[in-house]
Amino acid sequence: MTPADALLQIAQLHDIAFTLEGKCPGGEVGAYYARRNDGRRFVFKWSDDTEDMDNLSRIAHRVNRLCEKGYPAPRYLEPLQVTSGVVIFQDAVDGSWNDEVAHSLVDTVLRINDLQADGEVAGSSWTDYIRRTLTTGANGYCLHETLRSYSDQSRRLLDWVKGVGDQLAPLPGLDVVHLDFHHRNLLRVNGDLTAVVDWEGCQNGDRAFDLVTFCFGLTHANAEPRVASRLWDRAVELTTADAIRGYVAHMALRRADWTIRHHPEEFSSLMTFIDDYVKIVA
Repeated sequence: MTPADALLQIAQLHDIAFTLEGKCPGGEVGAYYARRNDGRRFVFKWSDDTEDMDNLSRIAHRVNRLCEKGYPAPRYLEPLQVTSGVVIFQDAVDGSWNDEVAHSLVDTVLRINDLQADGEVAGSSWTDYIRRTLTTGANGYCLHETLRSYSDQSRRLLDWVKGVGDQLAPLPGLDVVHLDFHHRNLLRVNGDLTAVVDWEGCQNGDRAFDLVTFCFGLTHANAEPRVASRLWDRAVELTTADAIRGYVAHMALRRADWTIRHHPEEFSSLMTFIDDYVKIVA
């Protein structure tokens, strides 16, 4: 499904007219701007799986509840079923990402991370999710075969990751987790955070995971001194040592898999970074 296909099906099936305004800058997967016939501007994405309706509805509900608590995230509309899948719209927000990460931004990150606490939890499968990624992988990311076939170094990392997964204890699961919380998903205007975007992977879990994810994203940031240690110290304060080990293993696997498949020239430097965190939690 193309962006134009998505909007055409929405017009035909739901009688809502949108005008396509182009692709949003940045991002690995892609999102698009559209303006509704009442003038309101949105960002939209879609899934080609018609079974994703319930999941995307839950995501919209979680994020909109955060917004009610004062969390800086774009509000979602209810997702719309179309013949080719499901389309989801969120408010377009001013701002853009950049690679500067100052302590003032970390102040805001730590504050809003606390707003993710005590989400509405009903039978969270967070432990199952983390364990599954570590022991068998996930759909389209955290792929074990990538590390297994790449090099001796990547195979050793995979062996450690799987070992962590085999021994993983039950994890805290009372928060809302963004799941891809890094500085390039934070929109800013004049250095001030305006919105956290890209919530399509969010689920109930442990908000400390997002802080560990942010630390791993700093490989591509211009961060002020001690930024990483502030984020890391807060993550350690929030959760258990076993959970931190599991989150480091997950992010090591996720980053190594993605880097090997898309940016293999960066693998060696990434492994130096990963090894530092593995030594801390091992």
